[in-house]
Amino acid sequence: MSTASIIYDLGQHGWSSFKLTVDDIAVEVGPFAYSTDALGDIVRAALMLATSDDQVEISFDGEPREWRLIIDEGWRPELRLRVLSFDDWTAPKRPETEGQLLMECHVTADEFARAVQTAAQGVWDTYGAEGYNAAWIGRRGFPLRGLKALDTALSCEEPPPKSCVEGLG
Repeated sequence: MSTASIIYDLGQHGWSSFKLTVDDIAVEVGPFAYSTDALGDIVRAALMLATSDDQVEISFDGEPREWRLIIDEGWRPELRLRVLSFDDWTAPKRPETEGQLLMECHVTADEFARAVQTAAQGVWDTYGAEGYNAAWIGRRGFPLRGLKALDTALSCEEPPPKSCVEGLG
């Protein structure tokens, strides 16, 4: 099992960043702008993983740079996590092959979700609603409903899946 952590720096005036660490591999993402709902996007991605989705992708707009966090393929509980960097943020988005790979590792869905949960709770504890809005200036406020849903999702264990060999014989 891997150990994942996120140190999220809300920054000021709509520019944030975070440090993602999995075991002994770390990457800095950002600074990225308020043009996306960055913390909300991370919380929703973690919620999707915690509720059995096997693939999420988040883009962070660094004006002009882009960072892309991708969690995909692999057999649960291990999923592949990659962080890519692109020289510019474009629409439509550039193919992964044009990005620079900054990090590639494996992480469990729950480890990633718990790292996000801890980081988001830390931002909430430090800033609250008013402080978050003053520092972030994005269109959306703190993703409190998403964090509470993530708390709930991580508070119970999923039942084990049906064995793919059951009934064969």
